[in-house]
Amino acid sequence: MTELQAGLAIKDWPEEDRPRERLMKSGVHTLSDSELLALLIRTGHGSQGKNALEITRALLQHVGGLHRLADRNIRELCLVRGVGPVKAAQIAAAVEIGRRLEAPPLDRVSFISSTDVAQYFIPRLRDLHKEVFMVLLLDARNCLIRG
Repeated sequence: MTELQAGLAIKDWPEEDRPRERLMKSGVHTLSDSELLALLIRTGHGSQGKNALEITRALLQHVGGLHRLADRNIRELCLVRGVGPVKAAQIAAAVEIGRRLEAPPLDRVSFISSTDVAQYFIPRLRDLHKEVFMVLLLDARNCLIRG
């Protein structure tokens, strides 16, 4: 985003500069963290003269980067001007999808060691702000019945 594009709606940018068009032309890996988030929230905050990319840059700066998003709840995300409950919920949902993708599929989980248990639980528990107690129910072959 150039200084000339600041405050302009992304739809008013040259096509080759728009995040969605760049993704389709060059691939998802070419986008920055803030551009990926801008695609999720889709719109800016017109009354404040901020486009989606400006909002997501402010959000990432506020939380300390993409990896810190998972540590924040919806109320904290809403502290950034232009991020309301709907946009915060969209971001929280995307973070949870990423977390679930990182966890091993339940139908293929077998526990042989404590390392296996850790690999299963770390994606599910690492961003919690309070201690929780979890139980694994295993069958005779150490396969997960319920967790």
